[in-house]
Amino acid sequence: MKKLKGFLLFFVCCLLSCVTAVSLTACNGEKNSVTDGQTVGSFNENQAAADTGSTSGTVSYLYSIQLDAKGAKNQFKIGEEFSGDGIKMTAVIYDVGTSVNTRNVDVTKDVVIDASAFNNKKPGSYKIYVSYTYEGTTLYSNYTVNVVSAIEGTIAGLVMEYNGARQAELSSAATKASLDISGLKVSLITGKDANNTAIKLLERSEYSLSYSKDGGELVPVAENVTSITDLTRGTYSFFATSEYKSGAESFTMTSFFTFYVLDPVESFTKDEGGTVEFEYDTDKVIGEDWKYTVRYASGAEEKLDYSDVEMGEAVNDEEGAQSVTVTYSEEQLGFDSALNDAVSKKYSKTCEVAYEIGENPNAGAEVTDKFTVDFADTEKGWGLAKDTQIPDITLSPDGTYNGTGSVISLLSGGAAKAKVQSATAADGSEFTNAVQMGTISSTKAWKIDLSEYEAAAQATIKVYASTSSSPRYIVLNTSASVTDPIATSEAMSSKSTAYLTEWEVSGGAVYYIGSTDSSINYFALEVSVTYTSGGSGTVTPSPVTLNVSDLTATTYTEAETDLTGDGSITVLANSEKTVVIDGSEKTADGITFTQRMKLGGTGTIDARSIKLDIKGPATITVYAMSGSSSSDRVLNLNDENFDTIVNDQVALGASVTKLVYNVSESGTYYLASASSGINIYYISINY
Repeated sequence: MKKLKGFLLFFVCCLLSCVTAVSLTACNGEKNSVTDGQTVGSFNENQAAADTGSTSGTVSYLYSIQLDAKGAKNQFKIGEEFSGDGIKMTAVIYDVGTSVNTRNVDVTKDVVIDASAFNNKKPGSYKIYVSYTYEGTTLYSNYTVNVVSAIEGTIAGLVMEYNGARQAELSSAATKASLDISGLKVSLITGKDANNTAIKLLERSEYSLSYSKDGGELVPVAENVTSITDLTRGTYSFFATSEYKSGAESFTMTSFFTFYVLDPVESFTKDEGGTVEFEYDTDKVIGEDWKYTVRYASGAEEKLDYSDVEMGEAVNDEEGAQSVTVTYSEEQLGFDSALNDAVSKKYSKTCEVAYEIGENPNAGAEVTDKFTVDFADTEKGWGLAKDTQIPDITLSPDGTYNGTGSVISLLSGGAAKAKVQSATAADGSEFTNAVQMGTISSTKAWKIDLSEYEAAAQATIKVYASTSSSPRYIVLNTSASVTDPIATSEAMSSKSTAYLTEWEVSGGAVYYIGSTDSSINYFALEVSVTYTSGGSGTVTPSPVTLNVSDLTATTYTEAETDLTGDGSITVLANSEKTVVIDGSEKTADGITFTQRMKLGGTGTIDARSIKLDIKGPATITVYAMSGSSSSDRVLNLNDENFDTIVNDQVALGASVTKLVYNVSESGTYYLASASSGINIYYISINY
């Protein structure tokens, strides 16, 4: 058991003062001090006689005083009253007109002692002022006394020992917990320093015991109580308090231990009511008005709403009966005896909720999706400076630079450049800017991805382009190659003419467009896809699966490496932050893996992360484990800007773990470790 020690350490430096005879003087009541043996001021006999109006006779003045405090008490304990006993005061009287002039007089009985600065509650040095008045003249002297602590500089503290269970879980058979405190031990530790201490086991009457629940009000425990009963879910802190005294001094010492009562989640169900019939493709949020009841092992219940639960994928564009998985999770604080520390325990329950989607009012209607880009459109991020290199990018449907969701993307390998070029097309379209790119290849092409559409969908592809040299052509192909194209444009030979090429193609495939020979200026692209609506307008994308065991063992150092050939799963790395594929045989859920992908550290938007191109609501499944066999680590699913964690899962250190992430919409996402290395074995994207 971990001992919780409360030591109160005091340190003091005692300044002992031995005050010898001191001569001091003051005029008009002011307190002035001088050093030993010093004569204060000077005395003018003629002036004194003039002051009295006579040069003969006896006139006396107080010339100086001498204080002897050697016999007085100069050290006091905390709480001890001040005493000036033992001081002596001698006054030097000057008699004008006598042959002797001065005489010493013991005036001890007539002195006034001012001890107002003395504080017997606080250690320290204090000045005591002593004054004597003669014939209207007052002179002052002082000496120093010390107040010292008997406790300061010593060690004192409490140790509470409780060797019983530190956690209880409630159940239907034990709806409340009890804590046996009969074996509780409280000891007083005292000593001059940390290396010289003594321990005394205190009787129950020598300390008070109390407890609080979840940091609330303290509840005292009577001396004869040996068991605390009727404890409900919460964190209970037990405090032992005792007072340490030495003379008039005392201070309070406290020690404590903590006891945890957990109430496991027994069930989670949806309540009656709430909307369960929805219009097709409704704007209404499914499940927003649903209510739930969570029941605990103790029989306690709690009502929940939409903000308390996690909704699975709720489909609103498929007619008929549907269901969605709703999950409730909560964490309760408990105690791990192996770690000897508090830990958080997570309880999760799910329920399936059935609902109905009405008939699609647009079923059978003809729908057209349109995707366009004009490279002079500055509002969408184009109109780039001349010769600006353009990387691989995916456009937004409206042609926004480096967006998401379009069927149009650029494979450039960094070789594509922005150009300032004016041109006019035969249909009257005018252009001012272009993207220039050379011969079609796997890194130089426009990619038109219609794989999400049914094969029956019909698409029109329009390309406005020009060239400044001898006749050149662009081709349409199902691979990024000039070999065996499925269509070729007319000859282009003028840089000021924007030649329009149109091709008709079918859905369910990926197409590539590029030059047959040298550079071409591309001014704009447009893709229109027409299909018969049966719901969302597109077919459900095919699942994407990556088994790391199927990859070639290697070390990735490039900015982006496409692992699936369609851009769905891309590994990001660089020469300093590499990602390694090597051998590692593991089995999970009946699947045997022979290789792993080692993300060697914390992931970022450009290294040691995996970029996912998600084409709609999807469930992402990952088999992974921590890079450390003894330390669990978190694998985050980040959004496209890498500034929001969409979901996080814990990869266990001891074994391969199945991690499941749900996303509600298409976009770019990143799998990355929150801290330190994680090994990836398998990734799948299911729509």
